Amino acid sequence: MADHSAGWHADLCSKRSHDGGRTWGNFTMLAVNGSQPSMVYDTAHETIVLNFNLDRTGNWPHSGRNFQMFSHDAGASWSPKTPLPTNAALGQTAGPGVGLQLSHGQRKGRLLNIGWRNGKVGT
Repeated sequence: MADHSAGWHADLCSKRSHDGGRTWGNFTMLAVNGSQPSMVYDTAHETIVLNFNLDRTGNWPHSGRNFQMFSHDAGASWSPKTPLPTNAALGQTAGPGVGLQLSHGQRKGRLLNIGWRNGKVGT
């Protein structure tokens, strides 16, 4: 159960469109008490990768845990949440923003996601 004593609550949801955005389906709940989403599409594996923060308590960025989920079917279904290694004491948190995939060079295919550490933007 999420601790909402800090006075805020946010959930991560998604919607899909099958007609170029003219109409939209119902909300799909991805994470209760989730925040800071950062999503990137992995073209090599045809997979959506979602990084986010879960159970933030208001002592940002020194609270919560970072997680990752995957969708292999354009968001129709999602993997279970997987915790990412982090050190909340250092103020590391996922997102918010949009990630990218390197398309050239020695590290072609590598996924980059935005994040914060000690109150500074990082990857």
